[in-house]
Amino acid sequence: MKALLEFITSFDDIGVTLWFVIPGIIGLLIGFTSQQYAKDSKTWPETEGRIISVSIEKDSSTGLRTPGGGHSSGHTSYTPVIKYEYHVRGKKHVATNLSIGNASYSDQRKAREILEEFRVGQYVTVYYKPDNPEFAVLKRGSVGIPISLIIGASFTALSMPLFLIALCNRLKRVHVGFRE
Repeated sequence: MKALLEFITSFDDIGVTLWFVIPGIIGLLIGFTSQQYAKDSKTWPETEGRIISVSIEKDSSTGLRTPGGGHSSGHTSYTPVIKYEYHVRGKKHVATNLSIGNASYSDQRKAREILEEFRVGQYVTVYYKPDNPEFAVLKRGSVGIPISLIIGASFTALSMPLFLIALCNRLKRVHVGFRE
């Protein structure tokens, strides 16, 4: 406990904390923007579209290299990909967004469940962004909470106290320096 108290009262490296505060704020901005898009998509105009293809995109990571030369366990995610075409004001567009914040799943069965709803050649309702019809979704709203919002909130919540401590300690030192 004493070591923690000493660290808190002596920590003044604002630069180190900014490496966490800035990405946190950027993550929050991206996450809030994504959430706003999801909210706005509920009022986007609709048009008829047709499914061109359905597939599952597999993304495997090998994990991190460990000090012993091996790798930590990796992670595999499965993303349902629904490719569709639609027309807005006479112009053909192709998109793959199911919704705002497309989801990936660690369980391939969940991704397959999403795909079961769609068949090649099937006609679907497409919701498109009025000022940018190239951006469209098949489902209004969002799928869960954007990961950038979660990461941004975590980085900011964990780093802001350290940033404030460093700032206060720096100001105390500067203020004491002016007195001497």
